[in-house]
Amino acid sequence: LRTMPRRELRGVIAHELSHIQNRDILVATVAAGLAGAVSLLANVFQWGALLGGGSQSDEEGGGSPFGGLIFALVAPLGASLIQFAISRSREFMADAGAAQVTGDPEGLALALERLGRLQEVVEPGPTAEPATASLMIASPFTGGGLLRWFSTHPPLEARIARLRDRSRRPGLAA
Repeated sequence: LRTMPRRELRGVIAHELSHIQNRDILVATVAAGLAGAVSLLANVFQWGALLGGGSQSDEEGGGSPFGGLIFALVAPLGASLIQFAISRSREFMADAGAAQVTGDPEGLALALERLGRLQEVVEPGPTAEPATASLMIASPFTGGGLLRWFSTHPPLEARIARLRDRSRRPGLAA
């Protein structure tokens, strides 16, 4: 509240209200539940492979325990990547919803730029944990490359570019 002018604050509040309107917490909960189920299934395969793979013998087509181990390692990673991708796409949707509600995509773009500049000079606060990152307007953690795959938010530059593109195209902003 102290770092932003009203125009930018209006965009941020509209972004958060758009998350509520789009039921993003429900979507995130379902995605987390599915990721947890996949991880649980992977654990079952892992322990089955480590403890002998069940009652089937190799002659009956029991297969190699290495397939189960590979699944146990790769499945939770894949489920997490899908969960983070869903979260990133919901951020783009909330940005678009904020632009629609306010009729001012540039206001949110300016707010995101301001937050990006603040990230460069201010360390993340005590509530900035990977588990709480999705609850923030922008990811409190910086980094590129592989780290972006595990981020709950798309890069600020991409969000700002989409908002600015929206403000240049008549009919999309309002």
